Amino acid sequence: PRYFEIEPVNACKARCPMGTIDDWDRRDGLMDDDLFEKIADEIGDHREVVKRVALYRDGEPLIDKKLATKVANLKGRGVRRVGISTNASLLDEGRAEGLLLAGIDEVLLSVDSLSPSIYEAIRVGLSFDDVMRSCIRFIQLRDELESDCQVWIRMIRQESNKHEWPHFERYWRTLVKPTDRVDFRNIHNWY
Repeated sequence: PRYFEIEPVNACKARCPMGTIDDWDRRDGLMDDDLFEKIADEIGDHREVVKRVALYRDGEPLIDKKLATKVANLKGRGVRRVGISTNASLLDEGRAEGLLLAGIDEVLLSVDSLSPSIYEAIRVGLSFDDVMRSCIRFIQLRDELESDCQVWIRMIRQESNKHEWPHFERYWRTLVKPTDRVDFRNIHNWY
């Protein structure tokens, strides 16, 4: 395979209408370090064909306090692109700097609205102000550290926020580089 998704943690503190966490038939927890090392070794053995490793799937990857170490581990094995998708609720300055210094290549920030009330109705359990502050600081820190990390800002477009898209895109475009992405995905029922 050329593309891998590794879920280092299968837990999330948010409860979103597009999330599947309440449907999981598995226990919350972190991936065992030995299992991650085994997977990283195997991927590293084939680094010439591996194009990208995503350290996320359904859980919130920043719950894993060793995430920056895992990024550095993969980058040290020659993996070309390593990325995460996060709701940014745990993206404090220490974690942000750790990821950037570890060599992370892409960070997808899921922010579904510029309205606190709409955002908090979608991202149930998260704070709009905290997430916005974390996202903006991550972008600033990326630029200060002159990291090549590509930032993606994504909205899950749904009935409550679809009217915001033009304003949402303009707002984020003023904060990111031309090589970054600002996009949306329409909410979708997996069943």
